[in-house]
Amino acid sequence: MVRAFATVVLVFFASWASGKPDYQPATIENDLELLAQVPFPEIEEDFDILIRCSGYVRSNKTRFSEHVCFSEAREFTKLSLQIDEWFGKELLVSPAKVDGESVKVLLKYSIRLLKSGGRGRITLFQHHGDPEEGGGDIYLGAQKVFSKFERPRCHTCSYGTPMVATAAIDESGNVRDVHILSPELTDSCKASLAKSLTRQEFIPAVRDGTEVPSRLVATFKRHGSSNALLGSHCHLN
Repeated sequence: MVRAFATVVLVFFASWASGKPDYQPATIENDLELLAQVPFPEIEEDFDILIRCSGYVRSNKTRFSEHVCFSEAREFTKLSLQIDEWFGKELLVSPAKVDGESVKVLLKYSIRLLKSGGRGRITLFQHHGDPEEGGGDIYLGAQKVFSKFERPRCHTCSYGTPMVATAAIDESGNVRDVHILSPELTDSCKASLAKSLTRQEFIPAVRDGTEVPSRLVATFKRHGSSNALLGSHCHLN
């Protein structure tokens, strides 16, 4: 599973010849050890549940910060909280690098608990997409690189109202084809959101050792009494 990522990291980042940045994603190192200790749910019927987690990996750290996990299945809420606390402290991560320099990124991963025909299995993969369509554990989702960029502002956006945008992330980590899915926003607010997204940098997604396009959903909210919009991001694949 994640052990195969070492080969990915060594092989696919020979991109300097094409003029692209030399990307090395953050990767989880000790997932097999921790997954072996996760208590498998004692439920009689078959199930297929995803617990999605994310956290910041700082440039000089090997563990997550501001880690969070969640599941849409209510019966797995308690287990999600336990994994959040446990994995957030114990997972070891190799920091991401751009052109040889360590950078802070947002790393997303999912834990799949599958019971089929009475047999249970737990796996971890580094993306929030569908475990089958996304490529399972051979697929690395795009990782947002944190750097100084202009925070979007809007004087006419409603406080606390989620504003949703979708975009594509190409093989070079560039954000393209931004679409604002909140029709009630003013044109100036939409333009600010789109500009903010296109200025952000991502380490591109990887499948079978090759950089591939991916999709992004970004949700913004107007913060407090400020005109600034705070954003969170979810990779579809």
